[in-house]
Amino acid sequence: MEKDIYIEAIKFGKDRLRKKITTTSRDLDEYLKSRGFDVPNGNFLNTIFLDVFGTQFMKDRHLPEPAYLNSDAYFKLLDYEELKQARKSSKEAKTMAFWAICISGFLALFSIGLSFYQIKTQTNEIYISQEQFEELKQLSIKSEI
Repeated sequence: MEKDIYIEAIKFGKDRLRKKITTTSRDLDEYLKSRGFDVPNGNFLNTIFLDVFGTQFMKDRHLPEPAYLNSDAYFKLLDYEELKQARKSSKEAKTMAFWAICISGFLALFSIGLSFYQIKTQTNEIYISQEQFEELKQLSIKSEI
């Protein structure tokens, strides 16, 4: 899966927030470069920094000061992680449903085959003696009365 520079910036901010360490745009730049991102110089980094770490005051004045991860960015990260988990769960559910259908189909075919086998297989004939027949006949007559 392709890495997203914005998500990485938020993850970095979340980690720093847990450690109670403020973040500067320089810290973010060093982190992103250490993760293999080619971060262009100029406003791009400041834009990401202000969006992820900045307060409205900082955004209005374009002042990248040391800051903590803002709540909006944190909730965006939570949404992203929830979506990722939902996709994983969906994939697992599809796999389980596929195998359940396969097993169900196999058992249905087995049941049909077993039924045909029983139909085609000769069963032992059952005989009743004349004495048993007379006894059943008497029971039948008694039940009619």
